[in-house]
Amino acid sequence: MTMSSSGEDILGRIISRDAAKAARGGAILYIVNTVIVILFGLAIFLVGTPFLFFFRLSGYELITDSIATAIATYALATFLWARYRQNASRGVHFYVAGVLGLAVGGLLFSWGAWQFLSVGYWLRQYQRSGVARSPRDGGEIVAYGSESLVNKKTSRLVRIGYDYPKKWVYAGVPAAVVGYVLLSLGNSFRGSFWFTITTSVGWILLIDGVSFVAMMFNKRAYLGGFVRLPPDAGSETQSV
Repeated sequence: MTMSSSGEDILGRIISRDAAKAARGGAILYIVNTVIVILFGLAIFLVGTPFLFFFRLSGYELITDSIATAIATYALATFLWARYRQNASRGVHFYVAGVLGLAVGGLLFSWGAWQFLSVGYWLRQYQRSGVARSPRDGGEIVAYGSESLVNKKTSRLVRIGYDYPKKWVYAGVPAAVVGYVLLSLGNSFRGSFWFTITTSVGWILLIDGVSFVAMMFNKRAYLGGFVRLPPDAGSETQSV
C-alpha cells in the first residue's frame, strides 16, 4: 500500500473514493432503467392492446416492476454504504449488485452492472492483500499525487468502474450467441409456458452479451490516459 509521510493510506483512500463514485454511477443507471420499466408497464396498461394487456392481466409487468425496483433499491443502498461507511466485507455487495443487474436484462442495468462488478473486483483485491494490481497485465497500482491511480507497468491511469479482467468481456460473445439461439427456439414453444421462459432468458443473455461486446470496443473511451512516472515510482506517493 502507498503511505504518505504522515502515515495515511493514500492508495486505500483513493480506491474507496473512486469505488463510491463508480457505485453512484451504477446506481443511477439502475434507477433510470427501473423508471423506464415502470413507465413501459404503465404504457401497456393505458394502451391495452390484446397481446400486451394479456401480460398486464397475468401480472408479468407487476413482477418485473417489483424486481427492478428491489434491485435498484439494493444498488442505491450499496452505494450509500460505500459512501458513508467503511467495512471490510462490503466488496461482496458490489458483486451481488452487479450479478442482479445482469439478471434483469435491461441495457442500462447491464452497463451499471459492469461498474458494480469492477468496484467489487478492486475492493476485494485491495482488502485481501493491501496491494492493487491491474486486471489486464498484473501491473502494480500506485497513487499518483493524491487524487489518481496509475499502473506502474504501463504508466496508464486507472479508472475504477471501467477497469476489469478481459475474460469478463470475452464472456459476452457466447452469452449473446446463446441468447440468440434461445430466442430462435422460443418460437417453437409459442403459446406454452416455456415460450415466456425461453424468450425471457434469451433476451437477458442477448442484451448482456451485446453490452459486454460493446464495452470491449468502447473501453478505450472510458479508460484513463498515460502519465510519465519517475524511475522509482511507487515507493512513495507521486506528485502530479
